[in-house]
Amino acid sequence: MQIQKDAVKGRIIEAAEEAFFTQGYLKTSLRKIANVANITVGNIYRYFENKEALFWAVVEPAWEDINKIISSQYDMDEEWDIARFQELADNLTKIFLAKQMQFVILLTDEIDTPGVGVREDIEMLVLDRLTLDFIPRLPLEKQDPVIMEILAEAIVSSMFKLFREYDGDKDRLAERITRVIHIFLGSSKNWF
Repeated sequence: MQIQKDAVKGRIIEAAEEAFFTQGYLKTSLRKIANVANITVGNIYRYFENKEALFWAVVEPAWEDINKIISSQYDMDEEWDIARFQELADNLTKIFLAKQMQFVILLTDEIDTPGVGVREDIEMLVLDRLTLDFIPRLPLEKQDPVIMEILAEAIVSSMFKLFREYDGDKDRLAERITRVIHIFLGSSKNWF
């Protein structure tokens, strides 16, 4: 009996993942998910309290991996250079390649989507690093936190655009991300 319940729960999660990926969180109804999973809407509620709980069941594996990067992988006392930003980009890319649908669902720009804070968390990590490692190197008259915030948003937005446009070529994706990091940060010598 438990195996059957696990199988039903798995079908619900798979159907929800596909629906959230193709239609977005806001346009996906529990009825659509139930139809794809070949169950009733009432049966979804046996496994999940609501649509948001189902959303988190779908994206939790990717969120946990991303959250590890955000919260613990990088020592805030360590100085960062372009190589460290490249490492962050490489680690996000590994998660993306392993859990593409979940990753894209989390990074949606839909308002009121439960995972909407993920992008901002990654931007804050990049901004914190820019603030700690790049601003102090600048002459006082060029130390502008607003510019650093714009730069952090631009770096993260560029990476996520590349993830959304991913065509299956891993090498091309890695090369593009490296170019983005170097375009934004490689010219930091010119900031002085």
